[in-house]
Amino acid sequence: MLNDVTLEFYLQNLNQHSILILKNEYVWNISILDNDGIIDSEASGNFSLADQYGNIIFSGQIFQEESIYSFSMDLMSLMKPTTLTLKIYATNNDLEWEGDEETSEETRTITITLEDSFKYVVQQIENLKEFIKENNPYCFKHFLIKILTCTQQKLQCAYTQVIQDNVLCGLYYLKTALCYIKMVESIILCSSRMYYCHDSVLEYIIMTLNDIRNNVVLLKGISVDYKQDNDLGYHIASIEVKILNLMDFIGENINYYDSKCLLGVLKKVANLLETTLFYMTQDLDYTCLLTSAQKYLELAKCKVNYLLEVEKITQTLADTLLGEISEIQNDIG
Repeated sequence: MLNDVTLEFYLQNLNQHSILILKNEYVWNISILDNDGIIDSEASGNFSLADQYGNIIFSGQIFQEESIYSFSMDLMSLMKPTTLTLKIYATNNDLEWEGDEETSEETRTITITLEDSFKYVVQQIENLKEFIKENNPYCFKHFLIKILTCTQQKLQCAYTQVIQDNVLCGLYYLKTALCYIKMVESIILCSSRMYYCHDSVLEYIIMTLNDIRNNVVLLKGISVDYKQDNDLGYHIASIEVKILNLMDFIGENINYYDSKCLLGVLKKVANLLETTLFYMTQDLDYTCLLTSAQKYLELAKCKVNYLLEVEKITQTLADTLLGEISEIQNDIG
């Protein structure tokens, strides 16, 4: 679980040096202290966070003692149960004579569980509810908050089902949660055309909803992987997230009528990937689904080339879209 950790140790000259690590929600605060009696101590250090494969996913420098240095989990890593390694190096930088400098290094592990991932998304929704309550001028904001509360309840039900080994039922709860998120987004976008809403407020809400949507999709993947020795479900869910992000990008850069067919094809791919997750929970052969997804991605490339041919998009945009689609095809394998 994600717990607060305090590290204290003594160096050779008996001056107490400490490294303090405090977890606040999903943010870790790090500080170092050199109790040498000098206020302007030159103590400094650095820290790094690595995944289970040893890959550094975050690092930073500590330039001054008693200052707070914060870092948070990379979202994709947070949404995947794993064990991370936090390393902190500190030195008092006392260089008055040879051998005067003292250094210390500490290592701690941070375990992220399935429960942590679900709680993270629930908290994301809670933060969005507070933002809407404070910044949304619409008279029906309480209705939006109610829908988001129902979304949180579906996530909690999904987690309960998954840990009780009823993963299929859990996936249906997560699918319902995604429908609620889409409902909130549709209401926000429609109402913004009828009522004034500051662009920055609207942009933040939509961006946050998309983040939550992506995380719920990843929850589907890690739920499928629960109690299994592989991360295939997470891999498939990650590809679905890439498709959804690509659809968002297309919606922002191509008008609705020109992009309608292309978006329809990509939506079909996303549906096939979601169905793959349902098949996996029932030990059904899903090869045909992935094969179909590849064929639809080829069709998507044809749609992009057509839009380029009729001059609805630029060559640069076409290259970007074709590159993203090819990358997704490679991910599917």
